[in-house]
Amino acid sequence: MTAVTQRDPPPPQNPLTTYRDAIALDWLQRVQLLGGDFEATEPGRLLMRLNQALDAIEHAYALPADDLAERFLQGLELAIEQNRLSVADVVHGLLACIDTFDAIFPNDVRYTPEVIAGERQVRWMLGRFAASAVDIVTERGKIEVERQRESRSRVLALQRVGSAVAGSLDLTDTLSTVVREAAGLMNGATVRLRLADQSGEHLKLIAAAGQDAQPPESVPIESTLAGLCYRSGRPVISNDLTTDPRHDPTYVTTTMQSLLSVPLKSRGQPIGVLSITGSGDTTFQDADAELMTLFADHAAVAIENSRLFQQTQDQLTEVEIVNRVSSVVSATLDVAEIYRAMHAEIARIMEADAFLLFLCNDDDGVDLEYIVDQGQRFAQRHDAPIPQVYVDAMDEHRPYIVDVAAMEEFSAWQRYGDMSRTVQSLIVAPLMRGNEAMGVLSVQSYAHDAYRQRDADLLATLANVASVAIENARLYEQAQRLAIAEERNRLAREIHDTIAQGLVGIILQLEAGLAMV
Repeated sequence: MTAVTQRDPPPPQNPLTTYRDAIALDWLQRVQLLGGDFEATEPGRLLMRLNQALDAIEHAYALPADDLAERFLQGLELAIEQNRLSVADVVHGLLACIDTFDAIFPNDVRYTPEVIAGERQVRWMLGRFAASAVDIVTERGKIEVERQRESRSRVLALQRVGSAVAGSLDLTDTLSTVVREAAGLMNGATVRLRLADQSGEHLKLIAAAGQDAQPPESVPIESTLAGLCYRSGRPVISNDLTTDPRHDPTYVTTTMQSLLSVPLKSRGQPIGVLSITGSGDTTFQDADAELMTLFADHAAVAIENSRLFQQTQDQLTEVEIVNRVSSVVSATLDVAEIYRAMHAEIARIMEADAFLLFLCNDDDGVDLEYIVDQGQRFAQRHDAPIPQVYVDAMDEHRPYIVDVAAMEEFSAWQRYGDMSRTVQSLIVAPLMRGNEAMGVLSVQSYAHDAYRQRDADLLATLANVASVAIENARLYEQAQRLAIAEERNRLAREIHDTIAQGLVGIILQLEAGLAMV
């Protein structure tokens, strides 16, 4: 007789496992019908997320599924933080799972222990998510409040800067307001505003605010990050100055760890740089560069407004100067007095350590008619040799600014006046009579870089005024000489006629006497 071993019947399968595919499909459809952010989610990705939840739900009866649930919830929290899903969408989506249970499970299965455990897991995950969502929303609210506070602070700072730009033509005060507001808003170690100098080789400090009380007065354009910003015309950010190879470490202090520079532009061209440095773990982002650019734009507008105002004032001043000089030199027809008046008036408006006036003579040379050096008058010179730049000024009918240090041939120049000192800069302007040069005027200084183009242009204008006065005085002298010569001729003729008449009378008397003898 053969013994037959009786096997135990297999344990009943978890209904959640049996109906897993149907649950997933029905849940997916219900979630998609909710719309909202779920509509924008790719179905395959959404189904994968639902299956993660079903893993936790399916095993909730047999063993703890907290790890599975936590992984699912972490994914939901990340989606909330990244604004890919809203809290309301997630809550409705989880509740849709219970509706799916009601629709998929037959009545004799719906309330089995496994299904009840799964529903309990859904509700636990819903409660757990709600608690996390409160924290997320609260934190997001704090962040939003802080963002709005910062935004309001930025708006107010920009309003104050805008008011300073619109309400004042004092460039120093306006730029101080710009750097002070930027430093307060950005919490930077130092904010510096620099403008390119005349040479175009350095950025000169104009205004500063912050912790570093003594920043360098100027920095080179070629070897600094501020110079790189100026050259490129774009913002430059460095969050590790100690290792950044783009700059000369000489211009970085031990407290400077990061730097942001934005260009100041006028009419599309860079004119300077606005820089902010950070210490410690301060870093700068593109958003900071955008904000600093707004401050830089305000500063550029202030600079342009100041320059336009100064140009207008300079033009008015120049008109006043020209009118005053015209009045002074027109008040006399004495050439020597005109020379002295021109010298005195020009010395009032620009550096004039030495003043020289040359006039062309009839022998195709020039005479040094007037020279004063350091207040001392020197003698005139006939056929005085002049440098080529003087000749060029007369031939080209325009003024020249001469930097002695940059002119190698200066050592060969014929010098006049005080020989114990050497001038360092000078202006040469032609004296024009119509389209013809009648001489040349030179104003000289013992200081380097004493003159600007505005000085040269003004001297050229005054030289034209002087030319008219000198020509009038010379014509007057010629007229005087002609009048004197004519008077002499008249007197000579009268004397001649008187003598002739007397002689005739004497001759007639003698003849009459002889006739009577």
